[in-house]
This record gives sequence, structure tokens and C-alpha cells, in this order.
Amino acid sequence: MIRLRGLNKRFLSYENPSKRFKEFFLAQNEQAGFMALKEIDLVIEPGQTVGILGPNGSGKSTLLQVIAGIIHPTSGEVEIEGKISALLELGAGFNPEFTGRENVFLNASILGLSTEETEERFDAIVAFSGIGEFIDQPVKTYSSGMFVRLAFATAINVNPDIIIIDEALAVGDVAFQQRCMNKLRQLQKAGKTILFVSHDTSAVKSLCDHAILMQHGQIIAAGEPDDIVNQYMKIVYTNSLDGLEEGLADDLDEASQDELSPIVNYPTGDNRFGSKAAEIIGTTLIVEDKENEKTIYDTGILKVKVSVRYNEELKNPIIGFVLRDRLGNDITTTNTLLEKIKLPLGAVESVQTVLFELSVPKLLKGNYTISPAIANGDLVKHDMCDWIDNAYIFEVINKETVYGMMRVPVAIQTRLEG
Repeated sequence: MIRLRGLNKRFLSYENPSKRFKEFFLAQNEQAGFMALKEIDLVIEPGQTVGILGPNGSGKSTLLQVIAGIIHPTSGEVEIEGKISALLELGAGFNPEFTGRENVFLNASILGLSTEETEERFDAIVAFSGIGEFIDQPVKTYSSGMFVRLAFATAINVNPDIIIIDEALAVGDVAFQQRCMNKLRQLQKAGKTILFVSHDTSAVKSLCDHAILMQHGQIIAAGEPDDIVNQYMKIVYTNSLDGLEEGLADDLDEASQDELSPIVNYPTGDNRFGSKAAEIIGTTLIVEDKENEKTIYDTGILKVKVSVRYNEELKNPIIGFVLRDRLGNDITTTNTLLEKIKLPLGAVESVQTVLFELSVPKLLKGNYTISPAIANGDLVKHDMCDWIDNAYIFEVINKETVYGMMRVPVAIQTRLEG
């Protein structure tokens, strides 16, 4: 159980040493510094997995540090029931002169394990880290990847009641990240409480059963991960960036001016945001030349049509969409810029229509959504003009069995001897 009431955290800063002197010795608090956390009220029940999202500087890491007991709040109450393992600064307790083996015992003791308990878990820790015989080499000889893998393996194998993770799943290679996710799911099944901070929204939706959104040191929303991710994306994309690039890459192909009739169905969707410099007026799915298809019996060649009306002149418009499954996982994302197509300048009141043709593998049966978007700029700096989550919903009913998320085309060769 984690319970926070009226939590505030102020980080002090001083213009000169005399102000620090007054603060420390004369108790003259001039309220210097900034508020990293403001009036946080939060209850996390045992067994919950909570994702924490927010832009940089929103207070996510500070909140985790307070819960982990690394820093103290300026005011408010913190109640923690259970043993905590915090994966905030991986390897903070490691000595580079010691071997990996010695550091495992050192770090495990910091996390509350006895020597006997560490010995029982040692083989599992080494196997999880995947560093093999290097366990008896000094840590200073390790690569950065080996270092963080061993630190993560040690921290996550101490049988805590509460696990706190701050972007730690970004370490290591793909195989190690998969082991991390599998381990966390094992801990979930064991009823452990997990707090998870990440900019990887797919991981948050996949792992968490609850999520909170932070901005400017406050919790501004809490609820289902899919809803919170949508609100987080709205914050990210509606922060229009100054100094948009005037030109795009030289290797872009000019968009062909085909005879495409606009689609006008004014989609709504679950969550819509943007500057409205341009607006999506239509989205549809075309299968075998039939528009507005809602049921697909076999995926193959699918066409997605998006029509946009320009309310302002856009020099570098980008039109695209995201295809998601019923759980909100991104199946694929594409846009005109990714496909190296440069759209013409968008004049006010003009309508731009784009037809995307996709070769889609056999998808797992179920519902899927299309989320269209129009932006202005490039892939790094852009103003999100209009984004509609789940603007178009369709169902896939495959005639063949599909395991996993999709079934891709496969060629098989065999040979039997003897």
C-alpha cells in the first residue's frame, strides 16, 4: 500500500551564499527555489501496476524518489507498507573496483537481503543478467550494458513488495528487455505492487492496469492506461515548437496529383486535439475498391484514405495514421514524410486527400482502429494540427488461424536425409 496526502517538494536555490546562511542559521525562509511536487494525493493499492506519464520536468522522477525514501518531502504525508526495491539509478551502490560477484552481495545487502538470501538467489541473478563468466571480473572492465544488466538483475531479484522503475527497461538488448518484462509479469502474478515511469507508451499500455498523468508537479489525470496515454500524447503534440524547418529533405518525391475524390464523413473518435491549422474531414478504409468497409475477412491489400481541409497555409504538411489493435497496441504507423512524399503547400480552404496502400499480413481476429493525423513541419519539429484517436473502427475475421499479433508470409525449405 502506498498513500500520499498533500505531498509537496520544494528544491531550494540561492542567489548567493548570504541567502543560504540566512536560511540555515537564521531560519529566514524566503521561499527560494521551485516546487517540483504540488499537493499530491495518491493511493496505490497492493498488487496494482501503475504507469506514470508526463513530459520532461513534470515531477515523475521526484515523485518516485520521495516514495522510495531517497529524498524527503517538504510537506505532506507518505505512508508505505511493504519492502521497496527502487530501480532509479541503476548501479548506484556498485563499487567499480569490486568484481561483479562482490557487487551483487554488496548491492543486495543495501536492498535488505542477508548473505544467505543472496547466496540462494545468486545463480538466478547471474543468469538473468546474462554476463556469464564476467561475474568474477572487476565491474570497471564491464561495458555500460553489462553494468546496468547486472544492477537491474540484482535489484529485481530481491523479492520486494513494491517495485519502482524509472525508465530502467530501456537498458540492455532486446532479449534482456524481454526478460525484464517477463519478470515483471511474474511479479504481477505474485501480487507485487509496481510503479512504472516510461516514455514508452506501448509498454505502459501493455504492462499497467492503472496510470496517472503529471504536469508541472501535479497529477492532472488518473485512470485507464489507454485514456491516460491519449491525454499524454495530446500534451506532447499540442506543444507547438518554434522555429519549424522551412525546408524538408532534398530526397523527397513530389506528391503526384492523382484523381482522388475526397472523403467527407467528419470522424469524431475518442480523443481529438491539435492547433486546428488544418482539420481532418474524412477517414475511410477501402478493401477491393469498396469504401467504408467495417468487416474484413482476410487482410492483404488495404487502402486508407484521409482527407484534410487547410484552415491556414501550411508549408510542410504531413498526413498519416496509426493502426492499433483492440488493446491499443500500435500495429504500424506511417505518414507522407516517412514514405518520402512531399505534399504541396496547403493553401487556405483547400482540401488535400491522401490514399495509403498497405500490404498487411494476416492479422489476429478482432477489432482494429485507425487514428489519422495532420501536422506541419518535419518528424522532429512539428505542430500537430489535428489528431483523432480511433476515428475509424473495423473488424478482422480471418479464415485461417493466427498466433501472436499477425501471421507474416513464410517460405519453407526442407530436406530429409538417411
